[in-house]
Amino acid sequence: MEEQIVSESPQAQQIPPTSRFKLKHISLFGVLLSIFLLLTIAVVVYFAGKPQELRKKAAGNGVSMTLLPATKAVTVGDTFSLGITISTSGNQQVSGVQISLDYDSSAIEVTNFIAGSALTVPLVPKAINNETVTVTLGAQPANPPTAPSGSFIVGTLTAKARKAGTTALNFTSTPNTNIVTVLFITTNALTTTTGSTITIQAPTPTPKPTSTPTPKPTNTPTPKPGTTSTPKPRPTNIPTQKPTSTPTQKPTATPTPKPTSTPTPLPSGTPGPSPTPQPLLGDITGEEGIPDGVVDLFDLSLIIEHYGEGR
Repeated sequence: MEEQIVSESPQAQQIPPTSRFKLKHISLFGVLLSIFLLLTIAVVVYFAGKPQELRKKAAGNGVSMTLLPATKAVTVGDTFSLGITISTSGNQQVSGVQISLDYDSSAIEVTNFIAGSALTVPLVPKAINNETVTVTLGAQPANPPTAPSGSFIVGTLTAKARKAGTTALNFTSTPNTNIVTVLFITTNALTTTTGSTITIQAPTPTPKPTSTPTPKPTNTPTPKPGTTSTPKPRPTNIPTQKPTSTPTQKPTATPTPKPTSTPTPLPSGTPGPSPTPQPLLGDITGEEGIPDGVVDLFDLSLIIEHYGEGR
């Protein structure tokens, strides 16, 4: 048999064998680099979507805050208690709460508030004024972050009934006075509030026993025989008229007017340049995700989320 000789193209004959080997390796490296870049992009996209997924899960269907019991019957003078509860949906973790309550101080008197075991950090001292109660509490920072979820008691109010009638203790309706912050979201998660109605009854009076007076015997005088007394006439006193004295009129003193002093106007100074506002220590975020000039529950929530990460 005759051997068939396959002739190479003129271009292939011009490329030395060493260069052909390098070209093959360069092509293989390019394929591997393309695969690596595609895998890297896929991993970045996957983990970039995780925080958004966590925030969507944390948002859930909102948080409700309720006073329990919803109705209560007491008597004037009684001391009674009401619980403040929070209920979350899904895996929401409450990092902080700001509570504001209104009530009629002529009907009830709120005397105290005691925090529960879920949110134990008092961020602002509690304030019990004439007709309002304000409380601000937060979760204890930890790594990894932990905060209460589900249904739990925020605290207990103690009050005293003062006047008969029907009254209510409600959450303040002014926007952003009642706030619930949840881990991984930067907006107010509170969606529903429910107050409590108190019926105050007047005390039942205790009847007093009626005393019946005992009649006393009447003494009838017995006349003595043979003695009749004749009354003697008494002289009539005629009053003597006294002369009427005419009062002497005193001259009326005319007050001397005092001179009015005119104040000398002070020269007005030229206002200096306004000081440049300085960033507030602790203000790291707000409802829009940027510093808002206030240190509040949203800053605390972000601290709890990232507590201990720098260690």
